[in-house]
Amino acid sequence: MANSNGKAAYAIAFIIFEVIIVGLVGFMANQTFIAYRELTCEDKLIWQKFNNLKQVSNDCLHEIDKRLSRIEDKLGI
Repeated sequence: MANSNGKAAYAIAFIIFEVIIVGLVGFMANQTFIAYRELTCEDKLIWQKFNNLKQVSNDCLHEIDKRLSRIEDKLGI
């Protein structure tokens, strides 16, 4: 009888240990996923700002090119 009670105690301890380990692994996976999602959101914002800046610079260069074309037409170049 004493031997079977000892095995039961080890089985219960193992189950408790297993639940704790699974909980820790799940918590760490969740935190990793949250950190990854935040990084990708920041990257998307950075790329969106970059694309907006690129569009503005292209518009400015286009306006400058139009002005230079008008000056060249007036000068006959």
